[in-house]
Amino acid sequence: MAGGGEHTLIALDTGDVFSCGKGSHGQLGNATIEEIRDTTSIPSNVSIPERIKGFNEVIVHLAAGHNHSAALSAGGSLFTWGDSKDGRLGHGPLKHSTNADSGETFDDKDENIFSYLTPQPVSFFKSNDRKLKFVACGADHTMCIDDKGGLYTWGLGNYGNLGHGSTKSLLKPKLVEALRESAIVFCAGGSKHSIALSHSGELFTWGHRKARGRDYVICRYSNNSIHSVLSL
Repeated sequence: MAGGGEHTLIALDTGDVFSCGKGSHGQLGNATIEEIRDTTSIPSNVSIPERIKGFNEVIVHLAAGHNHSAALSAGGSLFTWGDSKDGRLGHGPLKHSTNADSGETFDDKDENIFSYLTPQPVSFFKSNDRKLKFVACGADHTMCIDDKGGLYTWGLGNYGNLGHGSTKSLLKPKLVEALRESAIVFCAGGSKHSIALSHSGELFTWGHRKARGRDYVICRYSNNSIHSVLSL
């Protein structure tokens, strides 16, 4: 199961996925044909869980952000849907965008951002032959781990919560270079920060740290103490 801002995702042992709650940004993933065709319509809220029909693979893991959702298949494929503002879905700009291949970053005035009303595969990982084993959603960003322990992040990054040494947002997944050799096994995202756990038991945190005045350093914790701050 996974709980988002105002919606819930449920996966059964059969691999089927159900959703309920607020659906105004398409985060339930079960929009009707009429809602998809009518670009002015707002997807309905759902009070009783309904099956999401957009998957062609068995789903084994779910994650939910404030207004977006993610699902991981048994074969290591990632699907995302819902509000794609800030690039949190990882699908990049629209196909017709003139700057679709010009880079990954964007500003919050980008007009090529919209909602995906049904689950869509994140093509970045298929094109790079990456199989994923874990996915997590922050409020407005997304994180995942591949089968080699690599951590990828994308979406809203204005608090340094993506871990790439800047406060830029990303439209597509990007490997967190500072943790490339750390063999990450678990990750989680908050509203303005992120955390990751390595195979050796080290905990890494980064993002908004208002009390310390720096936003985008990665701290390494082990044996109840801060060992170092990784330079990004």
